Amino acid sequence: MIKISPQTITHSPCKLSLDWLNKYAHEWIKNNVEDAGEIWLPDDNHLALTSHFPKGEKHTEVILTGSFLMRLIELPYWKFQEMRLWTFSSKLKKTLSEFLDISPNMIGLIPHPNHTKKELDLKSADLVYVGRLNWTKNIEALLYITSYLQHHFSSEITLSLVGKPDDLPDESLGRVEAPPFEKELQKIINHLPWVNPPKLYGHQDNWKGFLNDKSHFISLSTSMYEDFGVAANEAGEKIPTLLSSWGGHWDQLGAHLIPSEYIFHSYEAEWIKKRKTELLAQSLTHETFYEAEEITPYIPVMCHHKELTEACLKFIDRHSPEILLLFREDLDTFADTDKGKTLFHSYRNHFSERFSSLKTLHIYGEEAQDYPFSKEAFLIPERDLIYNVYQKLLFRDFEIETNGISSKVLDFLTNTLNLSDIKNVASLDKEI
Repeated sequence: MIKISPQTITHSPCKLSLDWLNKYAHEWIKNNVEDAGEIWLPDDNHLALTSHFPKGEKHTEVILTGSFLMRLIELPYWKFQEMRLWTFSSKLKKTLSEFLDISPNMIGLIPHPNHTKKELDLKSADLVYVGRLNWTKNIEALLYITSYLQHHFSSEITLSLVGKPDDLPDESLGRVEAPPFEKELQKIINHLPWVNPPKLYGHQDNWKGFLNDKSHFISLSTSMYEDFGVAANEAGEKIPTLLSSWGGHWDQLGAHLIPSEYIFHSYEAEWIKKRKTELLAQSLTHETFYEAEEITPYIPVMCHHKELTEACLKFIDRHSPEILLLFREDLDTFADTDKGKTLFHSYRNHFSERFSSLKTLHIYGEEAQDYPFSKEAFLIPERDLIYNVYQKLLFRDFEIETNGISSKVLDFLTNTLNLSDIKNVASLDKEI
């Protein structure tokens, strides 16, 4: 979330990407919307708080990107009456519509540039990641999969990381405490076996100069801000692009979309990391990908400040008082609350669309065994069953596996919910 202090206006760490998006939105709207109003990208601190704030002399085209939660809380204070809302991502449009309980025709879609799909050559690939290095970008999973592929698929594969480390936590799953990423990065690298260790280049203005005939862009990001990958888009013009099936990546034509259900997160147990790395490797080496979705551009209806304010206030009321933490630059603390976790779990499900191919719910606890769960399994920590977004899954046509869960949770499943035919994989392992 962008940090704003009343005493000083600081540039977003994504300033270069925001500048690119601002220019791209201006060009697209000016060329495709006859009655275009003043175009405003409120994620940029300077555009939001300085003389660049819209004057209200004409309707405003508001471009909502990754920090949309803060924008929704700010919206009642905006001083213009008529506006149109826009996004770059079909998944963010769906999320906004459902969170605010407003019609989808009130949210416009600006399409991503159309790139042709480039043929993969993974056996000799120079994998290149460009962007911020942090937990929410799943850099650890990227390191694991590269190490695994070097030893089990091709020793010629290399990895280059271009970008600055930061400590952004993984809010998209609810806040999980983690140590500073920059200090842990080298520990993770030292922990893994390598044929060719990854190269860290730091921030590079001319990162495209690193690309060659073997370069393949890759991002396993499941960041809540992933509505338009600027670096991925620029890379997609020239080289094969491998992206997580997540958020705005779904809309990048020409990309090879890696199933996000096979991408682990830093807080998960080591047995989960190893198994998901195996499944991710199978997807890559067998070229089992999802297809990106072509966006149909959509010009939204005009919104009035009053009706949007009412929708935003209802949204705030549903999550109050905890959501007020956002005013205190404390998104991570909000994500730790029950309401925050429920919201972010719901958000994650909108961005991933991961339930369509799953057949098994694998519920695991503190005493979970190292178990080779299937690629159709959806993993749920037992502590997360309190959230309605997951309880609803228990009544769908899934097989249910339990792995080291507490007797309290098992009683809840069998007695309270009257679920039967639950497979206890931990006890099966003990019998074997």
